[in-house]
Amino acid sequence: MDPLEWLARLAEHIPDAAKHRTHFYAYHANRGRGQRSPEDGAGPKDETEAPKKRRRTPSWARLISKVYQADPLVCRKCGGPLKIVACVIDDLSITRILDHLGLSPPRQDKPPPTRELVRVPVDDEGRAIEAY
Repeated sequence: MDPLEWLARLAEHIPDAAKHRTHFYAYHANRGRGQRSPEDGAGPKDETEAPKKRRRTPSWARLISKVYQADPLVCRKCGGPLKIVACVIDDLSITRILDHLGLSPPRQDKPPPTRELVRVPVDDEGRAIEAY
């Protein structure tokens, strides 16, 4: 191996300036340290300390109630609780359900037919070539 090739191979192992160089796995990882219980050796637990409140991710029902100011899990007619029966994501099924309930959007007419394009042959300079 010549010296320049050796230097090139050595330089491949030098990390970028902004790249993190230290990675912790398993017991010493940041996430693992945060989720570890005190019995794992993190020290004595203070019983007077209140448990930390974790921020919950907003559920779809809370987001809908924020936007539309209506709870999607409460019946509009009787005020009773609603429960989720199914989640329909198939386009065909959604269309059939909306058609049955009379809530489907109006059908759009087909787009107008396109005219046939006539292409004129041109030479290298962009001038039209007369066809015989």
